[in-house]
Amino acid sequence: MPFKDAFITFPKLETERFILRELRSEDAKDYHIYLTDDEVIKYWGYKGPKNIETASKIFKRFENAFTRKEMITWGIATKEDDKIIGTCILNDFVRASMVGFVQEGLLRDYIFGEIITDTLVFSILKKDLIEGLLT
Repeated sequence: MPFKDAFITFPKLETERFILRELRSEDAKDYHIYLTDDEVIKYWGYKGPKNIETASKIFKRFENAFTRKEMITWGIATKEDDKIIGTCILNDFVRASMVGFVQEGLLRDYIFGEIITDTLVFSILKKDLIEGLLT
């Protein structure tokens, strides 16, 4: 798939227990909780949104970046209750070399919990997705 065609429809990825999907306005509360946990963000250099309204506005920036073919920001949601427990971002594309930067963040309860067993599955899914996006 040519790079220019990779951003036509927002990609959704799934494992047995988790879904990587586009963030929605109703996710703002969970996103705010996750990104205001000092333990989660202590090495990020970013303090997170000040309130739920600001979190919701950030989603519009993610949507605009996707439209401009600059970045894909997935919410990592549990299949059990569709609650956002983290994010996965693909950005900083170097099209000539077919390289992109992937970063992930997780709610503290999931950093060393059950999601570890799904990490390998996510890695495989992301590898396939990235190869598709950047070829």
